[in-house]
Amino acid sequence: MVYPFNAAFYSEKNRAQLSALAVADLDTAEHLWGGPDNTRAFRNVLVGTPERRGETWQAWITMGDIEYSDDALYYVLHTAQRIGKKQIDRWAVYATLDVNEPSLFIHEDVLPEGVERARQATEACESDMAPIFVGCEETLAKDLRKILKSAVKGVPALLEFKEAPGIRHRVWPVKGAQHADAIGKIFAGAPLFLLDGHHRLAAARENHRFGMGDGRLLSCITSMAESDTLILPLHRTVRYERWVLPDQLHADLVRAGCRLTELTELRVGDIGDYVLRHREAGPFCVVLHSYA
Repeated sequence: MVYPFNAAFYSEKNRAQLSALAVADLDTAEHLWGGPDNTRAFRNVLVGTPERRGETWQAWITMGDIEYSDDALYYVLHTAQRIGKKQIDRWAVYATLDVNEPSLFIHEDVLPEGVERARQATEACESDMAPIFVGCEETLAKDLRKILKSAVKGVPALLEFKEAPGIRHRVWPVKGAQHADAIGKIFAGAPLFLLDGHHRLAAARENHRFGMGDGRLLSCITSMAESDTLILPLHRTVRYERWVLPDQLHADLVRAGCRLTELTELRVGDIGDYVLRHREAGPFCVVLHSYA
């Protein structure tokens, strides 16, 4: 089951400059995002030492930098991005999930020290500002996108953030009972797949076991269209319920009678077009191996 929630969000005066609220991380965050004054330092979670996180959180509340919704609501996220000639639209819904939700499938192990670090942050409320990311079955995606588009049609966005030219994120509250009921019904008993946030989920479970928290965790449930070539391979790996090392996967495919061809010139953004061009050639799959 998914549930609406009472949100806390940046006040109106700060929504135009989210990066001003960011706190630099202890180690890698400055390398990845730049310092707190960097225009790209958009963070959805308070980071830094526990003392500094606590000071920042209290300052936001004291200075009126945080607003609270009066009602428990769902929130819609829409990200629009143009890559070359392709327009990519991603729709997702912010909701809360039970930390022990039986229909949530998990595919990745967690490190005890990572769980404890996340548990302490969750205990102090800061990490609740970063949702876990969850994928839904592709059979639900079309209906979900239809519901989310309908729910925000003609409604001014609560938040609009332009990450870069051609990349825009918008968030709306879902205030109509009809749309809220539709969101709840579409996920009733439906399998969900954890894409990111394994340590936060494990930490929330630990806290709940100790009697802390309400047993629910903020989640961003994403729909996936055919154009989402970066999300779909990950989602399908999750559906397979395990990470697959390339050598092991190749051996499995050869044993199954497949012939493998490495597409050295194929770029990620062109996978969708490649699949469409070759769909008459018989059953085949494109395997994406991403590494750093």
